[in-house]
Amino acid sequence: MRAGIGLVGLLLGIGLLMWIWSSNAKNTVDKGKAIEQQAKPIAGYGQDDKPATESFQVTGHTSGCRITREVTDVTPGGAMDTFYKLQVGDVITDVGDMELGALAGGDEGLAKTLVVSEGYQKQKPIKVKRGRQTLTLPAAPGVRAENTGTEFFDAPSTPSAPAPAPAPQPAKKSTGLSGQLDAIQDAAGGAGRDQ
Repeated sequence: MRAGIGLVGLLLGIGLLMWIWSSNAKNTVDKGKAIEQQAKPIAGYGQDDKPATESFQVTGHTSGCRITREVTDVTPGGAMDTFYKLQVGDVITDVGDMELGALAGGDEGLAKTLVVSEGYQKQKPIKVKRGRQTLTLPAAPGVRAENTGTEFFDAPSTPSAPAPAPAPQPAKKSTGLSGQLDAIQDAAGGAGRDQ
C-alpha cells in the first residue's frame, strides 16, 4: 500500500515538473518567434521571408540636378508594401534625412539598396512624391501619410479660428527707471519683484 502511494506521489511529481517545463518551453518558443519577427527588417527581409530588395522595382529619373527613383512595381504583401505602403508611381526622393540622389550618385542599383539598407532595415522614414503631394512614409498606425510641404501640392488651406486677443493690461503711470523696471517685470510674469 505504501509503495502504491509512493508511486502515485512520484508520478504526480514528475507530471507537475513536466507541466512546468512545457509551459516554460512554450513561453520561450513564443518569445523566440516574436524576436525573429522583429529581426526580419534588420536583416532586410519582409514578413513574407523574402528579401526587401525583391519586393519593389525602381527606375531612375533626373530633374535638373536632382536624382530620384520612381517605383515601377511593388509586391503585394512584400516588405515595401507592408512597411512603407509604397505604390507604383511613387517617386522616392529622400531616405531618412538624406537626399537619395546625393547618396546613390546616379546608380539605380545602389539607390535601391540604400532604400532598403538605410530606410527599411533601420526603420527610417522615406519621402516620396505621390502625384502632387510630398509624403513621409511610413505614416504612424491609423494616421494618413504626412504631407511634408506644398512644394508639389497646392491644397486649399483651411481657415483656422483667430487667436484670442491678449487681455488688456492696465496702464502704469510710473515714469523713469523704476517704471521701466516694473514694465519688464510685468512682461516676465512678475519674476524677481520685491514683496
